Amino acid sequence: MSDAFEGLGRDRTAEARTFSWGRAAVHAGVAAWLSFLVAMMIGVALRVANPQLFGQAIGRAMPFVIGATLGISYAVQTRSWRVLAAIVLAIGVIIALGDDSLANLASTFRRR
Repeated sequence: MSDAFEGLGRDRTAEARTFSWGRAAVHAGVAAWLSFLVAMMIGVALRVANPQLFGQAIGRAMPFVIGATLGISYAVQTRSWRVLAAIVLAIGVIIALGDDSLANLASTFRRR
């Protein structure tokens, strides 16, 4: 047999359930940068009336983005689907109930 097929039949459950902080940090970093870049593009495109308030709202959202990404990365790496479902549910509840951050963010745009 060829070396290309070596290891196809082995049990991958043990290695699939390990968690890597490095991989999770990369996931969180990418998510944080992408959310920051998208927020900046939205701010520039919609001409933010109060850039300081807009930046503060983005800054308040970053720990949430990083924490959610770390949790989702953990759940996917360890294949813990209940944890993933709980994180998604918590994100939905936070967005649905929310606080005034979204209202503050929306108030930073100029009215036309």
